[in-house]
Amino acid sequence: MPTFTRLDVKVLVSVLLAVFFAWMIPSLSVLPAAFAALLCVQEEQEGTYKAGLNRLLATFIGGALGVLVAMVATAWSSKALTFMALALAISLTLWLSKIVKLPPFIARIAVLTLLLVVFVGQGQSFNYIVERFWDHKNGGGFWMLHADGSVEDDTKMTYGQGFLLYAFSEYVRATGSEEARRYADMTYDYIENECKEGNYYLENARGTGSSNGAITEAGNLSMNTHIHILEPMTCYFRIRHDACVEESLVNLIEITARRIYDTEHHHFVMFFNDKMEPLPGEVSFGHDIEGSWLLTEAAEVLEKYGADKPKSKWMMY
Repeated sequence: MPTFTRLDVKVLVSVLLAVFFAWMIPSLSVLPAAFAALLCVQEEQEGTYKAGLNRLLATFIGGALGVLVAMVATAWSSKALTFMALALAISLTLWLSKIVKLPPFIARIAVLTLLLVVFVGQGQSFNYIVERFWDHKNGGGFWMLHADGSVEDDTKMTYGQGFLLYAFSEYVRATGSEEARRYADMTYDYIENECKEGNYYLENARGTGSSNGAITEAGNLSMNTHIHILEPMTCYFRIRHDACVEESLVNLIEITARRIYDTEHHHFVMFFNDKMEPLPGEVSFGHDIEGSWLLTEAAEVLEKYGADKPKSKWMMY
């Protein structure tokens, strides 16, 4: 009859503790925490401490060198340079592992960490978006793809274009990628030229039909679309301080504060006709809360980077 050993109990307790603390601390993820616990737990307490320290050193060595290789790959976008940097980094990882006297198995974990940092997710999402979602003929991003990457819904929802702009802008901030900056610029131009009528933003780009994801009747305008163009426009202005972008951001702040916000009832109006006149409907408390911090963030970014400081100050208050 199999029985639980002391090591089994340690494994059970260590994994459960890892899961518990991962739930309590937002910056931790459950699986990596539990995996780390499984790798470190040993029969004896001293062995557990030593295993944990060795794996911590391996993670630090491989992770630090992996970041350097990833920076080279991002900055130069050359497979030849990435390959050479990778060869050097792996050699350094093995050499440093010997200096700090890591066991051979742990040294291989350091190399594995390096490879995970460099290759897991490196540019894959970005590449997939620009290769599959982006319409290279007409501009803008498709609303939905099939699992095989073919287009299922070719509608260019303005809401979706906004999140493309958001993603490209944040990718630029995280990596400095000039290609992502170029796509952010193209997305901004597409939104301003194809998804806008006067000062207001349409539900869908002109001439692209209506998606099943549309939240209002054709011809009407919505609060949801406007605040989710305000959000990425704020992020885009962080990486592109041009006067035209500032003008777009100011326009969106004013629409949100003066048209969407109902000063009588202190809620956001959800739907409008094509002249941006309010239509009767429900109240969305979630959007009220979301809109409050989106407006605050937009005003702060405008104050920081905008040329019109007096207007920025007014919008802050």
